[in-house]
Amino acid sequence: MKKILTRACIFSFAVVACAGLPLAALAQTKISLSIPGSYQVMTSTPPGYLISNFYQFALLIGGLLAFGAVVYGGVKYVTSGGNPSSQSEAKEWIWSALLGLLLLVCAYLILATINPNLVHLDLPTLQQVSITSGGGGGGGGGGGGGAPIPGQNGCAGGQCETLPNCTPSARVNCGGAAEMVATLQCIQAADSNFSVSEGYPPTVAHESQCHNNGCCVDTTVPGGDCSAVNALINAAQQCGASVANEYTNCNGKIYPTTTGGNVHINSPHTNGC
Repeated sequence: MKKILTRACIFSFAVVACAGLPLAALAQTKISLSIPGSYQVMTSTPPGYLISNFYQFALLIGGLLAFGAVVYGGVKYVTSGGNPSSQSEAKEWIWSALLGLLLLVCAYLILATINPNLVHLDLPTLQQVSITSGGGGGGGGGGGGGAPIPGQNGCAGGQCETLPNCTPSARVNCGGAAEMVATLQCIQAADSNFSVSEGYPPTVAHESQCHNNGCCVDTTVPGGDCSAVNALINAAQQCGASVANEYTNCNGKIYPTTTGGNVHINSPHTNGC
């Protein structure tokens, strides 16, 4: 009865060790939690700590039981006094223990082959939270923000000024380089039917780097009317600005960071821009 129980324990721990391969891999796996628009958190699964410790103890206990069974079988064989029945039973103990050890070694080798780090069973640590901005590029649109920033340094050519046709809000800042301000004033004289939807500092990430020095803005027209869009584009071009139409309903183009219908306006490349 004792022999059967001991062999059953050896095989049980060996099987647990082999079956624990995917669990041990899970214990080493870092999960990426992505919250659309802002946050990306890298962490490890909380059950991973328990899984890796359980696997480690299973290997240890299984190995000790197998070693004890080999010692017991060896002693029993030596003390059998030439009794064939006792010798046969001793051999069964030894072979059963060796088979259990073989399963444990196989489990270890498979883990080491998949990933050598798995056999170390190091507990993973929490990784730093990575915060990335949401879309927006040639486009205007959301994000943090606040008030206009005239007098603040950071714009091309020196201090930033307040953009015309811009209402500051939580989604819109109203700063701009002096050249951008002059360009919008020129546009406003020909066509005032627009509003700035993204000034400086930008509230979202943009493909166009001019958003980072106040030399370009995104603008919108009421209701996205195509005739108003075309009028704004013509006025901007007459003032020497280059434009990008992002109103898809008006034959506009979508860019990787576009956040909606906008007319992106670049100031002429003068005075720092």
